[in-house]
Amino acid sequence: MKFNWGVGIFILYTGFALLTIGLVVFSMTKKVDLVTDNYYDKELKYQQQIEREKNSNSLDKKIRIEINAKELKISFPEFVNPDSVKGTIHFYRPSDSGKDFILNIALEKNKKQRIILSKLDKGIWKLQINWSCNNREYYYEESVFI
Repeated sequence: MKFNWGVGIFILYTGFALLTIGLVVFSMTKKVDLVTDNYYDKELKYQQQIEREKNSNSLDKKIRIEINAKELKISFPEFVNPDSVKGTIHFYRPSDSGKDFILNIALEKNKKQRIILSKLDKGIWKLQINWSCNNREYYYEESVFI
């Protein structure tokens, strides 16, 4: 059989079509997570978030996060009264939004909150801490590797 232009063009177009179909099928099977489901609502409240971050940056001592073999410790600044702190800790998993969860802040008398690591999957977590004390709101965010 003799190879001519018609056969070459047919092979080229067929290969292109198969590659395109393969890429479409591959991309349709991938799970795509949004950073957050209600990002429009969050955008409208962003000025409040800027104020919280500004309040946190103005603190002399900031929140500290320590990780050891069994637990994650979140230490709050010295000025806080453990009974007056209210807020949430959002554990955000960038690779899988299905594992995200929120804890209410419940400080011990030493101004620390402990989280048992056995409840968390290994990998990167982003901790987003929204808290208030003495009628002032704060926000702290840090990525941790467990």
